[in-house]
Amino acid sequence: MKRNFIFLLGFGIFLSLMPNGFSQGDEKKEKKNNKENSDDPNAKPMSWHIGLFGGLNHSYTDIRKREYFSIKQFGWNSGLFLTKMFNPMLGLRVQLGVGGTRGSADSPNFLNYTQAYWHPNLKGRPLRYKNFFQEGSLQLLINWSGITLNDYPPRVHKSGHRKFGFFSVLGAGINRYEAKVYDLVTGEFLGGDKPIGAGWSGTMHDFAFVAGSGFSFKISPKFHIDLEGGVRLLGTDKFDAVLMRPRVIDSNGPFDGRYQFGRDQDFYAYANVNLVFALGKKGQTRSRYWNNPVLAFYQDMEKRLSEIGKVDIEPLKKQIDEKLADFEKALKTDTDNDGVPDLYDKEKNTRWDVSGLKPSEHGWTAEEINMLREKASRNERIIVDGSGIAMDIDRDGVPDHLDKCPFEPGSPQHHGCRVKPSAEVIKILTDLQHVEFEFDKDYFVDCSKKKSAALRERCQKKQAADQANLKRLAEILNSPDYKDAKLRIEGHTDDRGTDEYNLDLSIRRANNIKNHLVKLGVDANRIKTIGKGEREPRVGPSGKNGTFTEFERDRNRRTEFFIE
Repeated sequence: MKRNFIFLLGFGIFLSLMPNGFSQGDEKKEKKNNKENSDDPNAKPMSWHIGLFGGLNHSYTDIRKREYFSIKQFGWNSGLFLTKMFNPMLGLRVQLGVGGTRGSADSPNFLNYTQAYWHPNLKGRPLRYKNFFQEGSLQLLINWSGITLNDYPPRVHKSGHRKFGFFSVLGAGINRYEAKVYDLVTGEFLGGDKPIGAGWSGTMHDFAFVAGSGFSFKISPKFHIDLEGGVRLLGTDKFDAVLMRPRVIDSNGPFDGRYQFGRDQDFYAYANVNLVFALGKKGQTRSRYWNNPVLAFYQDMEKRLSEIGKVDIEPLKKQIDEKLADFEKALKTDTDNDGVPDLYDKEKNTRWDVSGLKPSEHGWTAEEINMLREKASRNERIIVDGSGIAMDIDRDGVPDHLDKCPFEPGSPQHHGCRVKPSAEVIKILTDLQHVEFEFDKDYFVDCSKKKSAALRERCQKKQAADQANLKRLAEILNSPDYKDAKLRIEGHTDDRGTDEYNLDLSIRRANNIKNHLVKLGVDANRIKTIGKGEREPRVGPSGKNGTFTEFERDRNRRTEFFIE
């Protein structure tokens, strides 16, 4: 039975995934397909379906003739459902139904087991039970034949129509039921007013879980038949009005063969025939469940193409010709003669602007400026990028055709070149290299702590000279010639101490000098500080065993300044 079911399941999937089902063939079938899809292709397909179902069920409870299958376990079920298809693949089904199940048990194993373990009312007696139920459930419907979330699946077939489909359902609901147990021989009702487990359930309400699959066959655009099978798993062991603890009797036990008595959960399998009707407006023939959206798409395109032939397109042609003429004119227009049409030019006025150029000791000389004016008078082409903006390779704000130093960022005031320090600036920066700090500190030395008068006097003179140099450096940086220049300060230490400590100390000393210059009026954003620690000594080591002498350590403790 399992092999047959697997074969039928695979065969159904094969049929449902065939591009055109069994509908392609002779001319008569093709006409029928076209007729079924002759409604407005722009209209939405029918998405609501109502159905009637009826069929058989087979219960699996404590009271049963055989473990898996018995003709005496069959019951019936019927009802109706309403389905909403959200797209060709997914839908939601609400189902209401009624039915009855039955079962009997009179095998020796069963009788011996009940004699030992059941309620006194039921011990050792051949039994049968009857159950009448009402069920309601909410189920997710998956249409494997329309396995796409869009109305236009990826497979393209201009004509043809599916006749077969394959679907699955999965859901949950409630069963309302009443079960009674009778003596199989005498027909005596064994429950009476006894509680559950002794042969009578009373009226019960329990959750149930539903899972099933089925095949569909289309009879007409608005009607198809389903063959559906599945199981309904009940969250109870009371469906047959008895309770039996699960137990397996094997060959070593008191009974012959291996037999399992009792179930924690009762369930029943069902097989139904569904009659399904699509609900739609008058003249609407396409169902979303059977939707062939690609065919509708082609019909829509054919309709639009036929309408185009009836439209006067001369005004449209004239409008297109005018736009093409404007486009060609725009392609030929290049206001600044840089080789990039104005249509794509982000800088339409790229020009030789040499009116404000003045000689600079750091940039163009007077003779070079005259040469630039000659180029401007000839309106030589300026090199631009693909968007029509003048090239500026070093990105210093000075376009390359006016940049004296196009490969290094510089100052616009000096025609894109860096400021070249004067002799005075060089001397100041050199003298400041040995600004004296307190030992192992980041602040200037306190000359009063020197041991002798001579050392204190020398320290005071050196410190006064350093303060004067820092003040003069601040004045130079704020002068017009250096207003765009930047200053880099690097701090260095000797080799005593750890690498981490010396690196931190060197940057703190550089920051101390920066803060001093800021107090003297230099913009902090123009000063960059770097700590080098002991990694870049100026001299040494020349001492014993590769060590530094005190003189070398004194020379290596320094602060270096660079104009950029």
